[in-house]
Amino acid sequence: MKIFLFLLLWSLNLYAIDIGIASLHLSKNIEIFIDPQHNSLPQTILKDAKFFENETGKQDFGYNQHDFWIKAILTNRSTLTQERVLNMNFLPMDYVDCYIYDSNDSLQKHYVSGDLRPISSRVSSNANHIFPLKFAAGETKIILIKMQNSGSVIIDPTLYLASDFWENFYPKQQSFIAAFLAIIAFFTIYNLILFFSLKELSFIYYFLAMGSMFAMQASLFGILYKYFPILGLWNITITANIAGALFILFSVLFVSSYFELSLYIPKLDKIYKKIIITTYTVLIIFLLIPSTYSQILPLVPLGGIIMLFFILVLTYIGFKKSSFSSHYIFLGWLISGSLMFIYLLELFGVLHVKLVNDLTIRVGTLIEMIFFSFALGEKFRFLKEKIAKSEVLVLQTEKQMLLKDKLATTGEAIGNIAHQWRQPLNRLSMIFVKIQSNIYFKQEINKEELLKNAQEAEMTIKDMSHTIDIFLDFFRDAKSNDFFDARDAIQSAIIIIGEALKNNGIELVLKLDHSSMLQGSKAEFSQVVLNLLSNAQNALLCNKVENPFILISSVEESRQLNITIEDNGGGVTLQPIESVFQPYISSGNNKNGSGLGLYIAYNIITQHFNGTIEIENLSHGAKFCIEIPIDQKLTTNKKIYK
Repeated sequence: MKIFLFLLLWSLNLYAIDIGIASLHLSKNIEIFIDPQHNSLPQTILKDAKFFENETGKQDFGYNQHDFWIKAILTNRSTLTQERVLNMNFLPMDYVDCYIYDSNDSLQKHYVSGDLRPISSRVSSNANHIFPLKFAAGETKIILIKMQNSGSVIIDPTLYLASDFWENFYPKQQSFIAAFLAIIAFFTIYNLILFFSLKELSFIYYFLAMGSMFAMQASLFGILYKYFPILGLWNITITANIAGALFILFSVLFVSSYFELSLYIPKLDKIYKKIIITTYTVLIIFLLIPSTYSQILPLVPLGGIIMLFFILVLTYIGFKKSSFSSHYIFLGWLISGSLMFIYLLELFGVLHVKLVNDLTIRVGTLIEMIFFSFALGEKFRFLKEKIAKSEVLVLQTEKQMLLKDKLATTGEAIGNIAHQWRQPLNRLSMIFVKIQSNIYFKQEINKEELLKNAQEAEMTIKDMSHTIDIFLDFFRDAKSNDFFDARDAIQSAIIIIGEALKNNGIELVLKLDHSSMLQGSKAEFSQVVLNLLSNAQNALLCNKVENPFILISSVEESRQLNITIEDNGGGVTLQPIESVFQPYISSGNNKNGSGLGLYIAYNIITQHFNGTIEIENLSHGAKFCIEIPIDQKLTTNKKIYK
């Protein structure tokens, strides 16, 4: 019996792995048993299972619903006690059980881990699958690990010196995790800010893609479970896969929006968006159902592989057709997509050699984000130039519309000037006839009478000149930012249209409060009043109102000037009533109008004077209300003009 035990110990030491190396990957030094029964006891597996040696170093066994058992025999050949840490390299795994036996097959320790188990049940309170080992001098241990996973089964154990792991490897790993997540968070928030600034869809899609990437990586790193333990089973198995699916979905939408593919391939763009959104919506729903989760899970990497090819195709199309194509985004997707493609092939079990690991993928993601930052910077510059051109175009259009509105009232204004000049011209004619009569029929000329006639003619000419000055000020295109009296601006508009109102029998009632100083263009403010008066006149004439009137009132309250212009023309029938301020929409009172008068008035008040203009229907007619903040004012005695 002693001889048998001696031979057994000697054989174990013969095949045992020396733990003297500081860091030792065990992929090629382990034995593997695949158990389809799911109910085998560890002692039975240890004695009766037929393990096969993993000499090829195969790590990825793809999606498999079986239990995986791995066995490693470790020996401490030194004369000192050794402490080691067995790390499963941060792999997503539902359940992990580590059984530690001595050379006599007696169970010494049983450690549990796995993403579907609470961290509190683990030997180490972190997201890693870590198992501490302690070897006496010359001691041999048999390590038996059971792995159960609803996703891909990856076997990549590494043995570390305990001190080296906790003082060197683990802190570096945590620093990398923090830096990696911080970079993703920065790009995520940055693109959200850009979206609110520019209202460009590509930025919000990239924000959602990076947000999904952050959620996926935070799940894989165990951060979500650490800070949000209420998530429970959502820690890695569900959250990571759903976030990965959303990342692919939003990446497709980002590429399409970034290159504006709807302009170049509109039908195809519309069709594939519907198909992809519908497909991934159904996929996510089935991932959320426990009974279908395991069956649908293999479709996530399979769909990822297909979508990566599709994204590269879309990127290439945009690269060729878009007016602002960026080679940065194509290179970023090419590098990241190639690494992800190889990684997914490994996860799916197509490639059994670990060419790309988690670290490589994350470095590739960082490279992708760097390239994308350049690409988004190019899009940002393009949008800034586009916005600048649009602003110039808007200003030019507004200027043209303002001029068009002025020209539309030129004929009417000239008619008003002609009416206002007719009486002064008749008066001048009579003065000159009187002077000529005195010269031809009187022997002596009365100098006092002649001087009186000359003074009367001079006053008449001054009045006519003042009327022309007001007319020229109104049509002068030059901008002004000076202070002016609002009451004077109202009177200027009245001078232009007053004669027409008088000839049409329209009573104009003025209730103007004391002088209020406004800052801006007096001509533009006069145009607003003129447009409103002209609109009221048209309403009164079209509806043939008896005893027509227009009431203009102004009052200054709490450093704000309130001006109202109302009439008894029956009101506005257009609904909604606020649409009268839209361009090329007539209030219905003037079929020959340009439809720009009230639109111009609205823009001048809101944009140039930072005020508001509203309209409401009264029982007898329409009422326009203007409110403008006052920066300065002249202090005069309050007086009501009527």
